Amino acid sequence: HEVDLVGQSVLSVHPAERHDEALAIIGDMLAGKVDTCQIPLQTKNGQLIPVETHIVVGRWNGKPALFGASRDVSERHQAEEALRRAQTQTERLLEAASEREFFLRQSQKVGQIGGWRADPVVNRVVWTEGVYAIVEMPQDYRPDLATALDFYLPDSRARVVDHLRRSLATGAPFTLHVQVRGATTGQVKWTELRGQPHRDTAGRIDYLMGTLQDISE
Repeated sequence: HEVDLVGQSVLSVHPAERHDEALAIIGDMLAGKVDTCQIPLQTKNGQLIPVETHIVVGRWNGKPALFGASRDVSERHQAEEALRRAQTQTERLLEAASEREFFLRQSQKVGQIGGWRADPVVNRVVWTEGVYAIVEMPQDYRPDLATALDFYLPDSRARVVDHLRRSLATGAPFTLHVQVRGATTGQVKWTELRGQPHRDTAGRIDYLMGTLQDISE
């Protein structure tokens, strides 16, 4: 209540453990160095209220005085805390994704295996790092449905095309042992090609995906 504050020290509205800090800020205010204070106010029952207090210098009854206006910033602090929690969660998710990517790459290198996706609707093929390593192509190479097959030897290519078409038509997965020629070394490699269809929410097959593994050894 207002009557409870009349004649009291300005420190009485701040928590006791922060009185020294409040005194220093008041000194800076009197010196004209600062005009705001972030120390919370304390209610009569001890509850803390986050505030932002702005100060202006003036006169009261002919004497120099400081006039302060405090704004409750509880909601803003809650929003900032929620934002910090969201940022922390995002950072954790990114860190987890980075770890998964690392282990995926290491697994592909050790197992000499990679993943692929073939989308006939947009004539697009996507490879992971492991497939690029097997066919010996740079990772900025972007194959389509036709050029992605250029690395298979002729007999193997015909078998791959046949099984891709059959899988798109029937939804049956497949596993093939076929030969691939490395683009850089010309080395012929035995590979295991696995494929299966992906279905959209309506149950229609929209693309194929699978793995390619070097099984030469």
